[in-house]
Amino acid sequence: MSGNDDIATIMALLRQYFATDTSVGARVKFVYKGGGTVTLDGTRQPPEVHDRDEPADCISKLDIRDHLKILRGELNQQDAFRAGRLFLSGDVHAGARYSFMLEHVLKGERAGE
Repeated sequence: MSGNDDIATIMALLRQYFATDTSVGARVKFVYKGGGTVTLDGTRQPPEVHDRDEPADCISKLDIRDHLKILRGELNQQDAFRAGRLFLSGDVHAGARYSFMLEHVLKGERAGE
């Protein structure tokens, strides 16, 4: 896949996973090594996912292939962070809320259930 195809896939997965849930309550931006960004704006109802490079509460920097693996449940976010493959800046609490919700989505659950 090309970088643009990967970004389109990531945006589709995030839209699917966070279609109606606004409990992130923040903007989380993913910045990819080699270029490109995707933002999950959890302050909107429904949450908005886009590829515009805009300010965010929490910024995650990682390889685009690693993000795809995380979203497909093939790579654990905490393992990626500990291995230095994922870097966070800004409001890490917003990043933690996103991480918690994604884990529940990947397990087929809703946060808070």
